Amino acid sequence: MTKHRDYGTVKETIGRLVEGAGGYKRVAQLLDRGKSVVYGYFDPDASQEISFASVVKITKFTGATQAAEMLAHEAGGVFMPGVPEHAAPDLARFANMIVNESGDVVTAIVNALSPDSALPGDLTPAEAAQTLKEVDELIHALVASRPGIARRAAPVTGEENHDALV
Repeated sequence: MTKHRDYGTVKETIGRLVEGAGGYKRVAQLLDRGKSVVYGYFDPDASQEISFASVVKITKFTGATQAAEMLAHEAGGVFMPGVPEHAAPDLARFANMIVNESGDVVTAIVNALSPDSALPGDLTPAEAAQTLKEVDELIHALVASRPGIARRAAPVTGEENHDALV
């Protein structure tokens, strides 16, 4: 059984990083560490801590961005990964994801604020954590759709578009 990790904690983020990198076996091989050591990096009951250099290596060689996302959130921002120009995102799929994720965010907030909730009119810490997760998923869907939309946008150049820039 998987141990519970509170969303957004270091251990939970490292767990998602390892999963995004292909799993603990792949990360163990990449870092030349034992599987139990790597598992300890995201086990909330273990004292093992992963080095920043190891996080950078995982990110660099696997493209897993979960640690960068956490750092951006901690700095008050949002991580927006670069997307290759040749990437051709399926806009219909992203539009569907955005609608679904938007609905999840609204549902989480409405349910949390309802008179029947644990803390009517406000979010409990558990509800806030779940809502934050839904907001993050919505942000990811929006960011993922951006390159495909931007590629289709008419470039703004010359004086004929001056008014559009002001």
